[in-house]
Amino acid sequence: MARALLLGLAVLVAGCVAIPPAEQPAPPDRYDEVWYQSAPAGQRYRIDPGVSRIQVTVGRAGWLKFLGHNHVLVNTEVEGWAWIDAERSAGRADVRIDVREFVVDPEELRLEYGPAFGRQPSAAAVASTRRNLLGPRVLDVASFPYLTGRAELIEWIDSGHVRMAVSLAVKSHLWQGVVEAELRETPGCLTMVAELSLDHRDLGLRPIGVYARAISVAQRLIVRLELTARLMPSSYQMLKP
Repeated sequence: MARALLLGLAVLVAGCVAIPPAEQPAPPDRYDEVWYQSAPAGQRYRIDPGVSRIQVTVGRAGWLKFLGHNHVLVNTEVEGWAWIDAERSAGRADVRIDVREFVVDPEELRLEYGPAFGRQPSAAAVASTRRNLLGPRVLDVASFPYLTGRAELIEWIDSGHVRMAVSLAVKSHLWQGVVEAELRETPGCLTMVAELSLDHRDLGLRPIGVYARAISVAQRLIVRLELTARLMPSSYQMLKP
């Protein structure tokens, strides 16, 4: 009976809750596609959602963590734009992610992450995790249907790696930091891969815990962005007349 109760509690841990909102205005929308319509001279790219994605992995904590699960989330509904100037000395990307399209714990992706993610949660546990994720206590999809972000080039580290100033808007919280990313240029295509190790508090969230935090979501999470953008012709009009 006690084990059944603990297993039930473990299912409740599949998610995180928001820190009570601070008394501050919401950050500006970080997704600004209008800027690209009149961007300075250079190459303008449109992010391809068919091959772009964001992945989030988060572990478990507490002395009863063996009753919970590590989780992996993936979203391929990524849209946006990128620009790089002719001298490759300046660049920028804006992205918008549809929160409603997050997929929780897909089996094939969990297997890719190895034994720590190998035990597939039940369908009920997956549904509970997604419900918590999208609900008002976490991402609150009804009020905030999109996550938005911006990256601006600081400098090239070498021919394939850059240092960028990155901002992420999650609900009414804005995180800003400096991130190193892989940036590859091929004819007609720009690809960026970046991985961020963040604390829940960086995003205005905190892990939930039960049973005096004997089972809880780990404090840190890994966010991986894989963006592929296609070169747009200079005559392409983004905005309808």
